[in-house]
Order: sequence, then C-alpha cells, then structure tokens
Amino acid sequence: ANSCQYWTVPAKSIQSVPRSGMPQVSAALQQIAELQKQLGVRKKEASEKSDVTKTLDELNQRLEAMIASDGDGGFGLYGLAFPKKGPESLTKVASVLNGLLSIVESADAAPTTDAVTAHEKWDKAAEEALARWADFQNKDLAIANAVLQKANLKPVATTEMPAGR
Repeated sequence: ANSCQYWTVPAKSIQSVPRSGMPQVSAALQQIAELQKQLGVRKKEASEKSDVTKTLDELNQRLEAMIASDGDGGFGLYGLAFPKKGPESLTKVASVLNGLLSIVESADAAPTTDAVTAHEKWDKAAEEALARWADFQNKDLAIANAVLQKANLKPVATTEMPAGR
C-alpha cells in the first residue's frame, strides 16, 4: 500500500483567482493616492475656509481608514491569515493577494486546501473592500465636491478603473 496520497484542487484553480481581484485593488490604491494629492492641493487653496478644510480632512481620514495597514500577525511563511470579521483595508487585501499568488506560483504541487480556502476568503474581502471604495466615490466624494463647488474650488476626481478582467 502506498502511504503517499496526492490531493487535487477543483478545476477552479487558485492560480487564476488572485489575479482576478488584484488589478481592481491596485487601481483603487492608485486612485486613492491620486485623490489624496488632490485633497492636499484643495486644502491649501481653501486655507481661509474652515468648513471646506474640515470636510477635506474628514474625507482624507476616511481614505486613510481604507488603506490603513494593520500589523495583524498571520500564519505560514508569508505571514498570511484569514480575513478578520470586520472590513479589511485595500492595502492588506493587496498584500495578501500578492502573497497568495507568490505561494501558488512558487509551489511544485497543486495548492493546498488551506490556500484555496484562504484565497476564497480573501477574494470575498477584496470584493467588500472594492464595494466600500465604490460607495465612497459615489457618496462621500459627491458630498465633498458639493462643498468645494460652493466655495468656488475645483472638484476632486478619481481616474476610471479598468474594466474587470
């Protein structure tokens, strides 16, 4: 009897999945960086208008929360863990998806059950983080731009995200 068993992963291979959310997460992080630069410029332009600077500061704080990197420890060589129950930052999602991709691409065997499970959970965390970013753009950004417009200042905007791949 052969004591070695080989486990296979379903056809929905993990190798293609981390890439699916990565372009959108990377694009969102770039958009946030661009938006933060714009907010800094508008804040200088609005230095005499405390209501505008307050709105811009609040907007920037919400952006910071979306990209805040937490120091939660993980497991395994890359320090990866499953997502926590609350929202994950885009920075954390990007880091973990890149780590999962590295693990899978460097392995000589099919992904482990843990890797597949981690991927599924982080893919969901990516979707949730991207949904929060879309909501921010649709609501918070619109409110801030209304305040800027009222103060005769140029609105802030994000660049278009690439279509899902």
